[in-house]
Amino acid sequence: MMTTLVAGAIVLGGQWGDTHAWTEDSGPEPREHAAVLTLGEELIVFAGSGYAPQMSPMQDAWRYDTETHEWSELSIEGDLPSEGGSIRPARITEHEWLLFGGYDGSFVCANTLTRATIEGDTLTLKTVEQRNPPPGRALHAIGYDPQTEQLVVFGGVSREGMRSGTWIATESEGVYEWTRLETETTPSPRFGMSYGFDEASGRVIIASGQDSAAAMQMSDEVWALDTRAQPPVWTKIGSIPESNAVRNPCFAWDEQRSSLWVWCGTADGRSNAPDVIEIVVGEDRAEVTRHERDDEPQRRSSGQGAVLPDGRVWFGFGNHAGGVMRDWVVWEPGDDE
Repeated sequence: MMTTLVAGAIVLGGQWGDTHAWTEDSGPEPREHAAVLTLGEELIVFAGSGYAPQMSPMQDAWRYDTETHEWSELSIEGDLPSEGGSIRPARITEHEWLLFGGYDGSFVCANTLTRATIEGDTLTLKTVEQRNPPPGRALHAIGYDPQTEQLVVFGGVSREGMRSGTWIATESEGVYEWTRLETETTPSPRFGMSYGFDEASGRVIIASGQDSAAAMQMSDEVWALDTRAQPPVWTKIGSIPESNAVRNPCFAWDEQRSSLWVWCGTADGRSNAPDVIEIVVGEDRAEVTRHERDDEPQRRSSGQGAVLPDGRVWFGFGNHAGGVMRDWVVWEPGDDE
């Protein structure tokens, strides 16, 4: 195996697989900032915001079969949020998630907490009672620890500006009570970061994002919040190459590899960053690898990502300067021989 050190990141193996596009009549409309849920080898896409007009809430749910490459629309029952974009999901069980936040067509941001369950061809949504919830936000990070049964929200943005602080909620008799975490060390306020939850260690991982509301200023930091420490503690564990310091990339957490996959995103609101990066999270530091390939698909921002049990990473939707995307592109991890 050959490795090369480039701009602080080791370039390793991996390759682009197939691109799976669909037509207007055979799948969902283009969108950005949707919630993507995984059910075995299937991808569930819920909500997001559309492009006609920009930020119009999408209030539908679709199932994608990664073997047949066919879409089917799910029926929705219960408490459908009025927001669409950036409703962030945190998995509780195989068929159950908590959804928090999001924005509507005027970028009014919510702090609604919703329980989502999927049975058969139906997505059921139920609003969850909260005490002392965080202010409404979008483009935030979220995680749920099944061991401690804690829900965590960090950062984000709203019409009122950047959202700072870390919020942790625990459930009692069906009610989630929130507490703002006060720590000496914490990431700067930011939004549009990549994130994931490492169930093995009980840590929320965040990377990059825009950390200034007034200017296009991107962080290159990687942080980990240990939710099982008493009290929970943030630690800076690494940094990413400057060329990949962005907001709103396609990203996905890989539980098998304890890594965060990140593709594209933008640092200037006009162009998209190159290459796939993998942030491999160790006990006290993150190793960042950048994968350069000449056959890179159409770059984009504000799309989605998911890792399936076979290890392949699916990126999709989003937009670029020339238009919007109606596709999935597949990244296949691996090493050069």
